[in-house]
Amino acid sequence: MRNNITGFLTVVAAVYFLTGCGSAQTYLTGQLERTAEGSRYDTSDQSETEQSETEEATCEEAEAEIPAVCFVHISGAVQHPGVYELPDGSRLFEALELAGGFTEDAAEAYCNLAAVLEDGTQYYIPTAEEAEHMQDGAFHETSEQTGAYTADGRLDLNRATKEELTQLSGIGESKAEAILSYREEHGNFQSTEELKQVSGIGDATYAKLQDYVIVR
Repeated sequence: MRNNITGFLTVVAAVYFLTGCGSAQTYLTGQLERTAEGSRYDTSDQSETEQSETEEATCEEAEAEIPAVCFVHISGAVQHPGVYELPDGSRLFEALELAGGFTEDAAEAYCNLAAVLEDGTQYYIPTAEEAEHMQDGAFHETSEQTGAYTADGRLDLNRATKEELTQLSGIGESKAEAILSYREEHGNFQSTEELKQVSGIGDATYAKLQDYVIVR
């Protein structure tokens, strides 16, 4: 009889033990799954943050790589006077190379070719004859003509010299002299269209000039 009771209790204890272990195993399994799921969420959030930071850094690097530039007007005794775009910090000799170099009568030694270019500045290269007058203090017109051009390279009709006017398309010496005579007789131009009142300048010539001249 005692043996039967002992056996029955042993079976009950075994069943209870197995049932308890199963619950514990189920509990542990659930905890592990929730932990793993949380880890996946954390990893995803971290990846999104890292991607955002990477994109911001890429944009900053791209902005930093955009080079600064300057615009300068090269005029006077050069092959191709005009406005040129160069990297910021460029030297005068580099701008002159873009302008085709000096003309035969240029005063090459007059300018500091190593000068650092300043944005929006005009650099006038004088001829040897002009440079000689400059040194003697007698040449005033050329030394003041830096104000004849705007930063975008347009020529002010009220300040332009004969030499500067002849650099315009369709304007030779005779027409340049006619413009100066008109300005002397009638005073400053009130508009660029007033050019058409100058002898020898019609609609066709003005159409070529209108984008390259200004009145200030």
